[in-house]
Amino acid sequence: RHSVNLLPRAGAADINLTELDAFLFWRMMPGRAWMTLNPTHRLDWANRRFSGGTLRLTAGARLGEINGVSISGYVRPGVGLGRDRPYDWNLEAGLTFSGF
Repeated sequence: RHSVNLLPRAGAADINLTELDAFLFWRMMPGRAWMTLNPTHRLDWANRRFSGGTLRLTAGARLGEINGVSISGYVRPGVGLGRDRPYDWNLEAGLTFSGF
């Protein structure tokens, strides 16, 4: 993925960022639970920072269905890697609704 600021406003940060993503996906119980491993390497061309990235692990499960809408939950801890890492660590959790 590549992001670039085509029409920067005065005083706004210049954006020219490439992110190289890989996803490894495992089905734990087919149709019910899964895990993903997502390493990302960031190339910040605007600020000349090329040694940063992230590593995130997602664990999710289908929680059920209400009126044809599938409900899943997930937890996603992550760590920043390298000298130019975007963050030290993070933790994300949430619900997803699909099929409506």
